[in-house]
Amino acid sequence: MIAHIATATPVINTDGNGESFLLPSAYGGSDRPSTDAPDLRLELAGWVLIDLRLGTLSFEAALSRKLITKRGSAAALRNFRRIFKFD
Repeated sequence: MIAHIATATPVINTDGNGESFLLPSAYGGSDRPSTDAPDLRLELAGWVLIDLRLGTLSFEAALSRKLITKRGSAAALRNFRRIFKFD
């Protein structure tokens, strides 16, 4: 699973079928064109995302165990974690 995270409208793109899914963090999404480069790109297996949401795996542990590959600024990652409650 690859998550392309833009400022207000992240896109989840599964690497299996290439389809993209909007994952807005604010009601109504963003005015930002979807063709803009993402502020943050996360690559992780589906089970990692589920374990993160269940709380059986911490975001820090997933990063340190290299279960999540990230490309982007530290500020973008902080915003993502705050918005989607991955603290």
